[in-house]
Amino acid sequence: MNKNVKFEDNYAYTTLNASEFFEALTDREKNTERHKVALANLTVGELRLSDDGTFKFVTLEGDKATKTPIRVIPNLDAFTDTVKKGSCLAIRIPKGKRFRYIPISDVAKTSLGNRTGVGFRGEISDTLNENVSGVTVPPIAMAKAYDSLLHSVNVSVMLIEQYGKVQAVMSNRYTPISQKALFDGVFKKVEDCGFKATFVEGYTSHRTAKMSLRLKDENGVTLGLCVEDSSTGFSGVHIYPVLLLGRKSVAFDDAWSSKHMSISDEDVESGIKACLIACDNVALKVIDAMGYTPQFPIAFTKNIFESLNKLAKKMNGSSVMSTEHLKSVQEIVEEKLFLNGSVTFYDVMEAFWEIPSQFKNSSNRIKNPEEFEKRLSRTVSRIVSLDPNKCDKA
Repeated sequence: MNKNVKFEDNYAYTTLNASEFFEALTDREKNTERHKVALANLTVGELRLSDDGTFKFVTLEGDKATKTPIRVIPNLDAFTDTVKKGSCLAIRIPKGKRFRYIPISDVAKTSLGNRTGVGFRGEISDTLNENVSGVTVPPIAMAKAYDSLLHSVNVSVMLIEQYGKVQAVMSNRYTPISQKALFDGVFKKVEDCGFKATFVEGYTSHRTAKMSLRLKDENGVTLGLCVEDSSTGFSGVHIYPVLLLGRKSVAFDDAWSSKHMSISDEDVESGIKACLIACDNVALKVIDAMGYTPQFPIAFTKNIFESLNKLAKKMNGSSVMSTEHLKSVQEIVEEKLFLNGSVTFYDVMEAFWEIPSQFKNSSNRIKNPEEFEKRLSRTVSRIVSLDPNKCDKA
């Protein structure tokens, strides 16, 4: 793992090795600082790099800009990366007899928006000042807006700094559980429930960390669970069932989730037990699908497509599929019909589950392919909730 890339907002790390995953979590904890700050002692400003190579912290009072030289820079890579990207916002807090200046990561915009009431319309990869009311705002003006709004609605906040950047601006009402403690706890609780969990994949980024475990095989169906969390204010903890198909997995709706990251061992245990029940339900539906042969397979596929899009329009975090996606599924179904003479509902399921990975890079308009893939995955996973009899009509 190259430590330098961890300063970048789009840093992400995926591994199939449990030891490497927990090593990454340990490294993140070592490079995490939590600052509980009274708003009276906090200032949001613009970070600028002068022609002479020095950094300045710029604040706006009325029409006058005040430029303060930053003499002590503990994380030069983080400063340079922030200015290079163009988002250029930073927070100043007291540190002993001096001030400490910390660049704000673009990832922090979700939690910063929660604290200030500022929403974002674009992708998570857009810069901090890119999506207010659909227009790009000069960094100095955006810094002033954040500063004013923070002071108007908060008394104190907790800044979560990771690898030299503020990754979240959270309320000061609770302290998040450590990611390593959470995932260690899940392993133990799963074993306490009588399962021997096998590590499948781990993922960590500045937004979230995620771990997939294999639990059991049932009538040819391999089931597992996924635990996802964010100690940076993006969300709480989510535990949900996954269907493992070779090196690929299909994630289903949350079986259990928390509103924030301040949770106990009892909460984790409740989440695990809820997920195990959800796993059994998914297994039954998938096994039933393997035995269901639609009478009108092409029309059946189109009706499934339309039903999933209706659900997607009602669900947060989902994307509606296009006719291009439908065509791709129909081609797979027609090929299986030609080879086998019939298809099962499960064959159709598998065809829909191919869409997210197949189309995540299909358009230049997609700024964040991983987020787009996740939204499509949420849409197609709902296929197990559909009644095949209602969709099997010409």
